[in-house]
Amino acid sequence: HRGEIVCLVGENGAGKTTLVRVLAGHLRPDQGTVQRPARRTAVQLVCQDAHGSLTPKRPLRHLLLEAKAPFFDPEAGAVAVKLPTALLQRTREGMSGGERKRAALLRALAVQPDVLLLDEPTSSLDRATATNVIETLATMQRSRGLGLVVVTHDLVLAHAFGHRVLEVRGGRLWQV
Repeated sequence: HRGEIVCLVGENGAGKTTLVRVLAGHLRPDQGTVQRPARRTAVQLVCQDAHGSLTPKRPLRHLLLEAKAPFFDPEAGAVAVKLPTALLQRTREGMSGGERKRAALLRALAVQPDVLLLDEPTSSLDRATATNVIETLATMQRSRGLGLVVVTHDLVLAHAFGHRVLEVRGGRLWQV
């Protein structure tokens, strides 16, 4: 639901990433249906591989301008995700791993979604950068009323951050 944080946990290969890709509409479910909002951009997926999700050789500002919703301000958005505005001129190769994660988040936010699907948003980040990303997500969630679905292996993070924690196990979802 809008404004809710649901964390998905589970072993490697349990289907967490597949589930968020189905929710995003990138994959079809093997059975059943998924109801999505009518607005195509209402649900946005932020992939685990931020490097691969940003178009090479194109500055972040250009990526934001081609994706943005009306009235989106790239500078204000960068500040909101704690990204220096000077990075708007850089390509993905000119950014650190944490900066790329926040750039991918900013690109998803540029279309003003209702729900963000985040696949391992803190993976491969040092503790300080991971904390910064989580704080940024919490701030955005509260200020915009975003619904978040967060895939993580970190059960402590899931219970501290999520309103609900679900485990993907045996092809089913279990409340944890």
